[in-house]
Amino acid sequence: MTDRESLTVLFCEDEPIIMMTSVDMLQDAGMTVIEAGSGEEALKQLAASRIDVMVTDMGLPGISGLELVIETRKRLPELPVIFSTGATTIAGAEALTNITILAKPYTEEELIGAIRKATA
Repeated sequence: MTDRESLTVLFCEDEPIIMMTSVDMLQDAGMTVIEAGSGEEALKQLAASRIDVMVTDMGLPGISGLELVIETRKRLPELPVIFSTGATTIAGAEALTNITILAKPYTEEELIGAIRKATA
C-alpha cells in the first residue's frame, strides 16, 4: 500500500481530547477515520463499514476494549487491532493474534507507525 492509498481506521476512544488529537494526526497522514466513543458504537461501525485496522482504548464505557476485540474476532478474525493503553500487557489478550499494544501517551510517529506496521 502506498502513502497515497487511504487506510480506513476505526478509532475507538472515550476521551474527547485523545480522540480529537489522534483523529487529526491520522487524517493529516491521509487516512480515513471512523470514530467510535464506545465498544458498542465500534461494533455497529464494524458491521456498516470496511475497516483496515482498529485502534481501541482499553477502558471504554460499556464493554471494554478487550471485550470489543474478542467480539470483533468472531466477525473479522484477521482484522489488525492496536490496543491504546497505559499498560504494557493486557490480561486476557494472550491468545489473541494480530494485535499491537501502543502505550499512551504516544507520538504521531508512534501511532502512524503502529498502523502502517499492522497493515503491512
